[in-house]
Amino acid sequence: MDEETERHDEEPEVVDGELVLVSARAIEPVRPAGPPLRQVAAVAATGFVAGAATAAVLGRHRARRRERPPVPAADATRPVTARRFVVYVR
Repeated sequence: MDEETERHDEEPEVVDGELVLVSARAIEPVRPAGPPLRQVAAVAATGFVAGAATAAVLGRHRARRRERPPVPAADATRPVTARRFVVYVR
């Protein structure tokens, strides 16, 4: 055994202190506060604006689609061409 360990085993520890009695009281549970009213209003307004913008874009897209002349059916005698560009980057 260590010299330090032997020394601690031989000497008893002396504790000096006072005993203090305190009356106990019940702790009230804390209810979490709801989100601030401004934040709730901002989230609701943002959601409304995003939905309105999406509806406007989709309505405009559908209206333009209706205005275009119909695409003629492909002739079975003509070959179908595709425009593809392949780009090699080194």
